Amino acid sequence: MDHAVAISIGVCTLLLIVGAVRTASYAEAGRWLQDSWLGFLAYQPDSAASVRYFKFLATPSVVAVQYFLFRLLNRGHRPPVDLPHASARTMDFRPLWLRVVLTTLVTANWLVIEVFKFAGREEFYPYSPLEDATINLVVLGFSQLVSIVAMKHLAFGPLRQPS
Repeated sequence: MDHAVAISIGVCTLLLIVGAVRTASYAEAGRWLQDSWLGFLAYQPDSAASVRYFKFLATPSVVAVQYFLFRLLNRGHRPPVDLPHASARTMDFRPLWLRVVLTTLVTANWLVIEVFKFAGREEFYPYSPLEDATINLVVLGFSQLVSIVAMKHLAFGPLRQPS
């Protein structure tokens, strides 16, 4: 297996775990995660770092899902397409416009959540008094920018090299 592909799969798997644990910890049934060894990933309403800066991993965690969806659509190889030079085409995150569109859709989702949170709809999403709208928006914007740059480096090569 190509090292770039292995690293891409490993990083995206870790981001999926982080996103899944964080999301599960918001629900009442997932509160046990706060006291487990995964507690540093869980939502901690009394920790400024947890409520303010953990949002940095929000967009990359969804990008990890997108990465695996693209891999599934590619099936780990170049898809058969009846276009000129189709053998050289594969769906990946190289085009800047695609990275911008995908991360903007994800970040827009987070922005809507932030608006509802600060509009007093706490039943919609957990809110901590330690949160600050400006910091949240800056962190989410920075998360999107880092995701746009990092997505370009995710490898979509085959899992196995042809023999």
